[in-house]
Amino acid sequence: AQMAAMSVNLSAHFESTLNDSIDRARDEHRKFTEAVLDSLPVSLYVVDRDYRIVTWNRHREVGEQGIPRDTAIGRDVFNVLAKYPQGRLRQEFERAFRTGEIERIEQQTTADDGSTRHWIVSKVPMRSAETGEVSHVITVGEDVTVRVEAMQSIGRAEKLAAVGRLAVDIAGQPDIF
Repeated sequence: AQMAAMSVNLSAHFESTLNDSIDRARDEHRKFTEAVLDSLPVSLYVVDRDYRIVTWNRHREVGEQGIPRDTAIGRDVFNVLAKYPQGRLRQEFERAFRTGEIERIEQQTTADDGSTRHWIVSKVPMRSAETGEVSHVITVGEDVTVRVEAMQSIGRAEKLAAVGRLAVDIAGQPDIF
């Protein structure tokens, strides 16, 4: 009886130690995954089929529209992102859940100071390994303002160059009057 009691005691201790190790490993893995997502140079968040936010990276916390992670996780995405046109946002998520296709959307935002930011927002459906159904949608926003402004500057420079060439051509024509 003493041997059986000692065996049960050792078994319980071993199981408790094993569970603690598993919990620590899960916690370390979760922290590592968060660190990876926070290191990405994009804003990223993930919603489930109930439109609840399950992941929110550091870049979603900073900037003019920044919202702290603790404020966002577990909440309805439409309540958290109330500044965005809700009908359009809902359609984007519904389309991603329904079609399972990646969608890239160009967007602009206007800051309080009147400046415009340009974004490429990707809705990336994530499928469940068990069912194959879309279980979550990952939203990745990349600020492409510098690139857009550079392309606009090039366009303006090309127009000015074309006007300059036209002026040179006109100036070089013999007087026809």
